[in-house]
Amino acid sequence: MATAAPRVNSSLTSWEQRGRLLLGGLVGLAILWSFWGTIGKPDCQDMDFGAYYRAAVAVGRGESPYTLDEEDQRCPPRAKRLEGYPSFGAFPYMPAYAYLLSPLRHLDYLWACRLWMLLNWLAVAAAFWLSLSLALGGRATSSQVWGILLLAGVPIAGYLWACVRLGQIALWMTVGCLGWAWCQQRGRPFIGGLMLAAASALKLAPLALVPYLILQRDRRGLAGVAVGAVVIGLLPVAWVGWEGTLRLHQEWAHHTIATDVPLQTYRPGNQSLLGLLARLPPVSDGHELLAAENLAALKRVYPGLLAALAAALYGWIFWSRRTHPRDSHAQQTWDRDRGHLALLFIFVTLAHPHAWRCNYVGLLFPCVLLAAQVWHRRPGKMIALAALVLVFLACVWPTDGVGKGGWSPIAWILLGKHFWGGAAVAVACWWCVTSRTPRGAGLVLAGGYQDGRHGIRSGKSASRAA
Repeated sequence: MATAAPRVNSSLTSWEQRGRLLLGGLVGLAILWSFWGTIGKPDCQDMDFGAYYRAAVAVGRGESPYTLDEEDQRCPPRAKRLEGYPSFGAFPYMPAYAYLLSPLRHLDYLWACRLWMLLNWLAVAAAFWLSLSLALGGRATSSQVWGILLLAGVPIAGYLWACVRLGQIALWMTVGCLGWAWCQQRGRPFIGGLMLAAASALKLAPLALVPYLILQRDRRGLAGVAVGAVVIGLLPVAWVGWEGTLRLHQEWAHHTIATDVPLQTYRPGNQSLLGLLARLPPVSDGHELLAAENLAALKRVYPGLLAALAAALYGWIFWSRRTHPRDSHAQQTWDRDRGHLALLFIFVTLAHPHAWRCNYVGLLFPCVLLAAQVWHRRPGKMIALAALVLVFLACVWPTDGVGKGGWSPIAWILLGKHFWGGAAVAVACWWCVTSRTPRGAGLVLAGGYQDGRHGIRSGKSASRAA
């Protein structure tokens, strides 16, 4: 008996090592394959990164990044203009980012594309590290980390790959939001506010997180957001002066409205709540617009609908914080806050008016949190596992041609598959937050409660101490 245990442990260690080698090998192959896709392909990433590169070239020449491109040998071929589509390669972001990306113009397009892809892979690593740090609090064994990485990485891999393959900037928005949450956890709210401002300047959706700072009475965090917004807004002054900066922001606002054509709202690629509603029969069937006036009416009421949903979510968070026991351990409080953050990240993803597949990389932290629930067999583990499976199915289930024969409830559900996967993750996170074990520790991930004076304590010890 004394010699059996070492054999089991040795076998387990060997199995873990083989699993890690396999996972590392698959990731390495994915990285190599992504770079291989840039060889002999002059229109590589033209849909997304091509727009950023064009903007960098434009500001380098002293031109506006919001004008449609002319034929340029340094830029990849422009995609064919299709009826109802905005011009491919249109730069949709704040003027500051065109200038921040301007150094890329010194590289040939394909080499700039490869550099951007390398930066995106580093952003993937940063996003996973931040998510694990937030979910586990830095207290986890190597086996736990690898297991949770596998459970969360497989379902979310499709969204990460879409960001890397297209060069989409949504990944950097997610890193900014995760950095904000991490800085809050580490007691650096001002720096976190700066990161939230940077993320909100990329896509306006993260502004929905600002009320959370108000709810927390985080004055330094709010100050960071305000300072960051001012700096980013005024950054072009260094290149074009005050009048030029004002003109660029006016062009940005006009350009955003001009490129928001109806097809971008109701086509299947839009996996937001707005896209889901726009594919109902009074508006469209997902492929053809049935009533333009109904779509216009939906767009008018959508901001009010979002405001009502945000009020309900923040109202529940406020109630949850008020009813949380005041004598709770620090770990219990942070477990509660993690659940709130996960729900807010999901809301930001689903509520965005144009949530493409790559935007769903925002589900990374909620999926890591659910993976930790499953790995540690905490309350709600089966619901968490079911949500992760649904996210995986949404990524792999083919929907090409669905709904082209006419509207049907099944087709409507399938065309919104990523939205339903995100909704399932939201339900699972809510269930885990509200699951009641002793002292309401629904999201304790390390098998105990962390206390500044006594370190990690088991659930039974913590219950007796309370």
